[in-house]
Amino acid sequence: MQRYTANYSNSNHNFVIQNITPNRKDDKYLPAIFILKNILQRGTPTLMSSYLQEALGAIHESDEFHKPYPLIDTTPPKWSRIIRGDVEGDNFPAQRFFEDLIPKYLAEYQYIQQLIIPEIPINEITQIDVKEFHGQQVDFYLQQAFLIIEIDGSQHDSSKDIVRDNHAKKYGIKTVRIKVSDLNAENDVFKKNIDEIKNRIDIVSSKKAGLGLDLPNAISLSDYSDAFDNGVDFTNPYYQSTAIIRFQLLILNLLENGVLRLNSDWDFEIIERDAQDFAELAINDLFLWFKNLFQLQKIAFKEPKINIKKCKELDKLTISKSAIKVDFSLLMRYTDEFQDYPNIYFVRTDYLDEYRHYQKGNSTNKLDFASFKRYDYFKISTTKLIDYKLKLGGKNSDEGPLLFFLWNLFLQTNSNLIVDDLTFREGQLSIIISALSNKDTIGLLPTGSGKSVCYQLSAILQPAISFVVCPIISLMLDQKADLDSTMFSRTNHITSMNDGEEKEEILNEFSNGKYFFIYISPERFQSKAFRVEFAAVNTNFNMAYAVIDEVHCLSEWGHDFRPAYLTLADTINKFSKSSTYIGLTATASTNVLKDIQVEFSIDPENIKTPSDYTREELEFVVIDDKGNKDAALIKLLEDQRDEIGALEANGNETKSGIIFTPTVNGSKGCFEISQRLSKYFNEDVRFFSGKKPNKFNLSGTTAMHKDFWSFKKEVQDDFKQNKYSLLAATKSFGMGINKGNVYYTIHYGLPGSIEALYQEAGRAGREKSRFIKKPAKCFLALTKSANNESLSELWDRKTTLSKIKKLEKEKKFQGDISTQVFFFNQSNEIIIDEYNLVRKLYDNFATSERQNVEIKSKDLNSNKTKTEYALYRLKQLGIVSDWTINNFIAGIFNVDFLEFSEQKIKDNLEKFIQNYDKEFSYDNLENESKYALYKSFFERGKGDNIKIYIVLLLQWSYDNQAYSQRQSLKNVYENSCAFADGEITSLEFKTRLENYFKFNQLTSSFQNIADNPKDFKKWFQVFYKVKKNQKTNIFITKEEQAAERDSLSRFLESYMYNTGLDAISGLLRLLLNDYDNSDGRARFESALEQIRSYPEKDQDYIISEIINIGLQCDENSKSLLSESLHNGFNPSKDFLLMLADKLQDSYSVSALVKNIHKKLTTINEENYGRLKKTG
Repeated sequence: MQRYTANYSNSNHNFVIQNITPNRKDDKYLPAIFILKNILQRGTPTLMSSYLQEALGAIHESDEFHKPYPLIDTTPPKWSRIIRGDVEGDNFPAQRFFEDLIPKYLAEYQYIQQLIIPEIPINEITQIDVKEFHGQQVDFYLQQAFLIIEIDGSQHDSSKDIVRDNHAKKYGIKTVRIKVSDLNAENDVFKKNIDEIKNRIDIVSSKKAGLGLDLPNAISLSDYSDAFDNGVDFTNPYYQSTAIIRFQLLILNLLENGVLRLNSDWDFEIIERDAQDFAELAINDLFLWFKNLFQLQKIAFKEPKINIKKCKELDKLTISKSAIKVDFSLLMRYTDEFQDYPNIYFVRTDYLDEYRHYQKGNSTNKLDFASFKRYDYFKISTTKLIDYKLKLGGKNSDEGPLLFFLWNLFLQTNSNLIVDDLTFREGQLSIIISALSNKDTIGLLPTGSGKSVCYQLSAILQPAISFVVCPIISLMLDQKADLDSTMFSRTNHITSMNDGEEKEEILNEFSNGKYFFIYISPERFQSKAFRVEFAAVNTNFNMAYAVIDEVHCLSEWGHDFRPAYLTLADTINKFSKSSTYIGLTATASTNVLKDIQVEFSIDPENIKTPSDYTREELEFVVIDDKGNKDAALIKLLEDQRDEIGALEANGNETKSGIIFTPTVNGSKGCFEISQRLSKYFNEDVRFFSGKKPNKFNLSGTTAMHKDFWSFKKEVQDDFKQNKYSLLAATKSFGMGINKGNVYYTIHYGLPGSIEALYQEAGRAGREKSRFIKKPAKCFLALTKSANNESLSELWDRKTTLSKIKKLEKEKKFQGDISTQVFFFNQSNEIIIDEYNLVRKLYDNFATSERQNVEIKSKDLNSNKTKTEYALYRLKQLGIVSDWTINNFIAGIFNVDFLEFSEQKIKDNLEKFIQNYDKEFSYDNLENESKYALYKSFFERGKGDNIKIYIVLLLQWSYDNQAYSQRQSLKNVYENSCAFADGEITSLEFKTRLENYFKFNQLTSSFQNIADNPKDFKKWFQVFYKVKKNQKTNIFITKEEQAAERDSLSRFLESYMYNTGLDAISGLLRLLLNDYDNSDGRARFESALEQIRSYPEKDQDYIISEIINIGLQCDENSKSLLSESLHNGFNPSKDFLLMLADKLQDSYSVSALVKNIHKKLTTINEENYGRLKKTG
């Protein structure tokens, strides 16, 4: 007998198939069979296909859908073997109780006879595996009353009975014991036992009374009683749909076992005991699923011919051996009758619905009741992954089948969508195709473009389990809730909101195949317990995808405050080697992408992104708030109230808004801003933050919350349910939250990068149909800095961290820049402190190939986070391989060391840096001025090579991290100022943002140059138009130059020094009359310094191409170019003459005149001297 949990409605979810053997026929069809088994069981209930909805109606849209539909027969069940007794003595008191005395003494409760199961293991009842009770069964169990009935003979061991009864009592189960002697006599004691049973039934007869079933759609005893008395209407689609899904799973199991075959005809004989006319619909629906799935798999599929004969009784079945014989009933529960008919498949309802789940208590006799849970027999079916070879375009395009699955699995519940209009959004298909081909993939899509469905669709189209790593709890909760809303509920998450027992339970269920995937944080992989369970999943099931959602956090947060991200790739590779990576994000700098590529070894061609990042439904507005942000904020909100009716909760018509704040606390923090706005507008304005604000008191909230996490969950849920309209939040709410009716966002100050601005602003306009006529607004309130000299120092690549700290201390930065510099300095500590910790770790613990070394942070005078970063530094040097965390609070680690030597450490360091800086090598330290500081380490540190390598790693890391942060800030600040000052329009600002994110042929060229900075011929190709993949001699337009500047700015954030990118940046700024920008002259002259070391032939080529570009400049820019070339590359007269001849610029001409004048002056002075001497 096999048990299943599946349904399309809220009738009984559990059923059994008897006489089916658990064999498995491995053939080309098996993966598709398993995928469909999983799809049908993805939720209880789950959504019918559109085909079935056309036949039965969209039952999930009806108010009646959420009512319980109990299944119960009026015919007493017949047990011929299971109920025990004395065969030799022909004494069967238990059977007599069941068949005769229940109808006699419990006539008004006779329906319970259909619900009582005999001889069920005690551990199955409680769902707790207690070794002491292995093999022990109870005589009868009425699950709906949580009632055990025992018929005790004279040989019963009362001491054991007491132990077992107390055990059952702990789990909310009452035991009524009836002595055989009392039963036979039907005496007063027996009648008292009967009264106990009646009393228990009365207590739990309604889910609203007594024990109070709190499961949604739970079926109470009174529901069963009503159905028993009034019967069941089988024309009701809720019952018909239940019959369909049960028959579908029967067919899939017969296919799995090889009893049925997809390449031969099917012959059925079905006894329809109650439900009728379900088989044809069930089969036709399965064929539709198979047709689309097999097209994706490139397996030819011809529907088998179907012959179905129906009857009402067993004696009407034929003796045909080829026919599949099925005895099918919804209302009847299973008995041992099937043993008399081994060639017939019996489909029956199961006895068990819900059990009482208790949390572990301190006392052995007392537990804390937690909740009611359903008995769940689901176990995901897994086998070898499918390596899809998908085809797009043409007659047999695979886009149609993919849309079939997308619609039927995820989108039918969206009332704003029409299936005939359904298409994939740009960029989605390339990610899905790459993932289904089992290629490690990075997917970049604009916010609101459906990133999540890329991994969800891919995962469900594989017969395997997946897992999703998420950076924040709110994102996990949101994605889980969105899937639940599509009736895809077999997912879960493990978060800090779960207590230890809940985590253990979810993890155990995951390892037992209860979920398609779970959502976890990167820190979860640092737990030994998780690794053990995770290894079990890999042993018992096939794994499909390791999904890293918001994958940019791996780099941005990993290097900042989430060190667990830094070892994530290695850990996943170690414990789930077969998994295919899918990394998804809306924003990622080239530096972040490089980090991800390096960590996950992903080929560049598997970075998938749309060519166009345009979001037509968004409009950006930057205002100069003149330092009065609150006044600007109130004005913006009042305008939105007048224009669109904001600040009012109005159900689905609510015009929601989000204010993004830079901090949690203080006057610029989300908490105080929400308080001020609530008071000013007399509206419910709430806040959301990662950590609890200092001034916030949970006891002051309107509802009781056990902790801040539960408060945050309520804030998030209420916002999605439109219970209030305006939320003030930190960036922790700016990632992945899916709410379609956000009409505006407001940044209360400058974010740290274009990525952050776009990511957070992208919370608006997600339900695109709302914003066709009028776009959602994305406001940025900007306070500019007045000190341009300090800004120039901040943007300068050569400015040291200590200098920036000094400028901040002297309050040289104003406005939003001041806030961002504060964050910058907080995240960049003094190198000497980190060096001392890394060195202490190395000196005290590092021994080649030593394993499982316990390291306590307190012994290092450190904390958990700092110690973990220090361990990561040793990992970068090839000294440490892995670690787990035994105590997250105290920071106690178990560390494994690699085999290492000083030479290996040196080689590892060079290789690591070269992943990001292709021009770096130890040999180049001697010749290139940009590496002068690094060269000095080797000169000063002779005799202590380990010190040299650690200091070089730290300095290089700090230089590049600090540079990237400053350059990112520069980009967003300068573009925002240009808008606020009226230099560019809203459309031009948005175009700059979109150019920044575009991935096209141009960005491929930039990436190639970044990876091969001395391939100088590629530098100049970007200045000429390309036709049919060939460079022409037609120079790009001003508009194209500006687009290239915007796109290049993203690369410059990631490459502190790169000769090719620096040269291009300088020339673009020159062409756009912005040469004095720090990305202009300084970068160009830095590149010239490197070019001077190139072979003379190469220099000539480069200078010639530069001059050709210079000829496109105006007179002033030609002079600036000539000046840089003359002073920074070749100060000779001949070179100056050549410049003057080619460029005919005022600088070279003036310089020549000055030289001539100087020479004439010298000649005159010499001649005058001679004349004077002669005289």
